[in-house]
Amino acid sequence: MKLDKKFISKTDKSSILKYVFKLLGLYFIDSWEYSFESESKNNNKLIKNNFYKFNKKYMYLKLKNFYISGWYFLGICHLGDNNNLIGYVESNNSSLRQGRKIPSTRIRWRIIYLPEKVNLKILLNNIDYPIIFKNIYLFKIPFWFAKRKIIRKINNNTPLLVSDTTSFCRYWKIYNKFFDPNPIRGNLINYQAWIEIYENEFKKELYLKRINQTNYAFNEKENLLVTNQKKFFILKSSDIRLSKIAVKAIIWGIYSSPKTLLFYGDEDSLNQNGERCFPSFKPSWNKELFFSNSNYSSIWIIDFSLYSQFINLFIQKDIVNKKEKLINIVSYLISEKRENLISHIPLILGHKVFKKDDQKNEIENLESYRANILKTFKNIYPRGFSISTNKKLSSLEYKYEMPKDILISILIPIRDKVELLRTCINSIIETELECYLEIIIIDNNSVEKSTHDFLNNLKEVSSKKINFKIISYPGEFNYSAINNHAFKYVNGEVIILLNNDLKILTKNWASLIASYALREEIGCVGVKLVYPDYKIQHAGIILGIYGSAGYSHKNFGRNDSGHSNRLNYSQNISAVTGAFLAVERKVWIELKGLDENNFPVNYNDVDFCLRANELGLKNIYLPQIEAIHFESKSRGKPIGKEFKRWKKEYKFFKKKWNHIIIEDPNYNPSLTRIKEDWSLNLAKPKFNLR
Repeated sequence: MKLDKKFISKTDKSSILKYVFKLLGLYFIDSWEYSFESESKNNNKLIKNNFYKFNKKYMYLKLKNFYISGWYFLGICHLGDNNNLIGYVESNNSSLRQGRKIPSTRIRWRIIYLPEKVNLKILLNNIDYPIIFKNIYLFKIPFWFAKRKIIRKINNNTPLLVSDTTSFCRYWKIYNKFFDPNPIRGNLINYQAWIEIYENEFKKELYLKRINQTNYAFNEKENLLVTNQKKFFILKSSDIRLSKIAVKAIIWGIYSSPKTLLFYGDEDSLNQNGERCFPSFKPSWNKELFFSNSNYSSIWIIDFSLYSQFINLFIQKDIVNKKEKLINIVSYLISEKRENLISHIPLILGHKVFKKDDQKNEIENLESYRANILKTFKNIYPRGFSISTNKKLSSLEYKYEMPKDILISILIPIRDKVELLRTCINSIIETELECYLEIIIIDNNSVEKSTHDFLNNLKEVSSKKINFKIISYPGEFNYSAINNHAFKYVNGEVIILLNNDLKILTKNWASLIASYALREEIGCVGVKLVYPDYKIQHAGIILGIYGSAGYSHKNFGRNDSGHSNRLNYSQNISAVTGAFLAVERKVWIELKGLDENNFPVNYNDVDFCLRANELGLKNIYLPQIEAIHFESKSRGKPIGKEFKRWKKEYKFFKKKWNHIIIEDPNYNPSLTRIKEDWSLNLAKPKFNLR
């Protein structure tokens, strides 16, 4: 396309741009009106052409009038020395809130979608110098143009499973949300397309390692696999069909770990049309999850030398149920401290076929599972316990016996905000207590009179069951140092770190969380935290999310089941948040408390949990205990000094724990590490036995 030279000479660049876009069938929105929102309006200085010069660290550009829904080109150009300027597009549609760098003197273009009656805002961060906006463009573009543009961006990244970049995943999400007639919630791409590419990559892996040339014999009727002079028995549910790659995947697992005695794999389902859907991606061996979940895995591969040890027992006791057989084998490995011989094959080994009476059978299976566990569980945990069936959540819930006179010490750091503290304390007082509580409130430079009055009144509230201690920490805010200081006043056998902006919803939480914390193999215990709108904030911490750590199932609904019902199961987790964390006193002493030198504010809880793992202890998430966390969902990234401190802590955390956060054993390599929603991983797969 050629432009008239006379036209170019008489017209500025913005007019040329309008002309070009018009030729393309795009429409320029020249009624762009905007205003600034900031802490101080006095610093705003109007510059010619309705543009603003601003001397603050951040600011908002706000669109005053509403536009019709549809796709738009948004372009921003500014002048100045703000080379690190980051722009976020905010609207009623949260999927549009992605940050991009806006270099000086250059137009940064984005394709955005504006829903009906949207309040469009542009948040600008990292403003270090005065800034002048030269041009702001908003072009209406046709649906077909946006679709073609996004598809082109996707296709440029070939093969599909490219490096795990935010931009690539963003476009896939936009594509699915607006163009796919049947999008899968949480998935960035269609599962059918993803699994085809993933399994093709696995076939390449087999070819490279020459595993496809391995001699083997598989008897499907007897579910026996013979390879390399070893025999394996495949134990699977009757409603499971083996996948096309199942046998090769099992051989790959045996080849990768010849000493393993027990394997299990992932699975998905077949709908009425025979299409694959609802993948269930498993973690590495997770003992707590196994004992609370009757559907941990539907496919198990057992070394026949191990299986043969139980054949006589199965015949004598007339054990026919497959899950009962499995529980006996697993319990034996646990009691013999041979859990390291259980491995996970991170591939889809089977497809579950849906039946009409599946829900009824699931309840029956849960009761049967509970009965079978009761027979063998005493060999593993000699201490008294009880198991109840939660039919609503389809899970088993455990409660362990402990001394009735046990003392629990709760540490609550505060700095004013007395209303939050009052709500927190009231929720504790309303607890159904089977033990004693020692509540230690650490005052970190509170100045408000109402705070000091409330703290003085608390001493009078003390009772036989609940005792209050008020101590001071006069230094700068250092969460780790504050709690380490409070430990000097602790008398309890169980320590609970508790934020002052929490409201505990579960009435019998104290004895339940303490019973888990007192188990010898348990390090830290965490709970389910929700925002005031009852969206999930915390259900355990996943390593590797955002390059460091992120919350599991964040922003899911309180009553959502999560991926494979994981939100409803007690399970081992890599780390839990310090907002509500229980740990036994002797574990705290052995770990020497929180690291106040390297993690004064951020990552101290994750570091603490990972150090517990190094001692051979397991951290656990309990969904039975719920609390509201009044922390702001919309809280932005730290700025100024806070950002510098966070960056320092982030770098040290990455350096210290990089060998672990590469792959979280309680997660799955098929799931994303750039989101907290358990969607599919678009990165090129790495096939490692777990």
